[in-house]
Order: sequence, then C-alpha cells, then structure tokens
Amino acid sequence: MKISEEILNKYIDDELSKKEINELQQLIKVDEEALAMLKAHKLVDQILRKLEAESAPSSFTENVMNRIYETLTIKNKKFPFFRFIVSIFGLMIAGFVAYGISITPSSSENKIVDGVLDKASDYTSGIFSFIANALSNSTILMVIAGVSLIVLLSAYFMFESHKTFKEKLKGF
Repeated sequence: MKISEEILNKYIDDELSKKEINELQQLIKVDEEALAMLKAHKLVDQILRKLEAESAPSSFTENVMNRIYETLTIKNKKFPFFRFIVSIFGLMIAGFVAYGISITPSSSENKIVDGVLDKASDYTSGIFSFIANALSNSTILMVIAGVSLIVLLSAYFMFESHKTFKEKLKGF
C-alpha cells in the first residue's frame, strides 16, 4: 500500500475498510515517515475540530444577492447605447458591401452566380437611388446632422462619465 494524504484523511475520518486499516497499520509500524505523516494529519484534524465556526448573519445571502442584482441592472442600462452604435456601424458595413456588389461587373461564367449578382445589383441600386433622393432634401440633411451631433455629444459625455467613475474606483 502506498501512503497518500487521501488515505490518511480517510483513516482519520474512519472511511477505510478493515483490510485497508490493517495494511496502513502494518505500513506505519515499518515506515517512520508514514507515522510522522499520520501524526501530523491527526494534529491538524484535532486543531480544526477545536475551531469554532462563525455563522454568517441571517441577512447575508439576501444582501449579496441584492448587490448582484444592483450590479446587473446598472450594466443592463448601459448596453442600449452601445448596441445602437454597433448596429449603426453594422448597417454601414452592410451598405458598403451591398454598394460594392451593385457596382461589380458580372464576369463570371456561372449563370447562377450572374443571376444572383444581377438581382443583388438591382436591389442595392434601388436602395441607393432611394437614399440619394432622400439625401437631396435639405430638411432630411438637417435632421441627420442634428442626430449626428446628438450621438457625438452622447458619446463624449459617456466617455467622460466613465473616466470619472474609474477615478472614483481608484479612491476605494
């Protein structure tokens, strides 16, 4: 039998079978190092059993869960703006890809690919002509400029708020 901490812990906790106990006792009689390990484990076990366990306050779990909930609700409030910005950039990228497809000349020998590219080109050309017509109106351009200004100001204040928050955290 090879002695290990697991076997010694099981011996102290009376979890070994009679056969394993006999083998361990025979090993301890012959091996001084095994005996020293057993004594050390017994000493640690005695000290740990004498320690008094402190109980947590009755409202501990509720307080921790409330703090977790508060943290999650604060995080969820910040995401809509971020999602909006990511969505705008995603739409812009999709628009650039669609525009690239619409101006790509069809030079493939595959008729299926030509058909798909033609349909995509027709669709995106229609969308881009609609956007071009809409942007020719000065009122719409003023609205877009106003929204852009609001988004830029919001981003500025969000970053400033984040800096202030990080500085407050350093104070803890």
